[in-house]
Amino acid sequence: MMVTTHEKRFSPFYWEIFESSVPIKKSNPANLLDLGTGPGLFLRDINERYPGIISTGIDESQAMVSFARSLKLPRNKNRIYKKNI
Repeated sequence: MMVTTHEKRFSPFYWEIFESSVPIKKSNPANLLDLGTGPGLFLRDINERYPGIISTGIDESQAMVSFARSLKLPRNKNRIYKKNI
């Protein structure tokens, strides 16, 4: 369900609010920690919008971690871990 509802939850309106609230400069690398990353679609989207971002995703579900890893995000800038925190 998370994958099928992603486009509704992360609509252009979401990104408008996100970009006005979170000061990430496209020219300056930033670090992002996504706790409960789920299938990693947010990490995929944020990497498309901010190519210089360095991101870490953490989820307790092996299924979600496996799906997120299947997205083939650039490994030198993205890490996805299975952890229960």
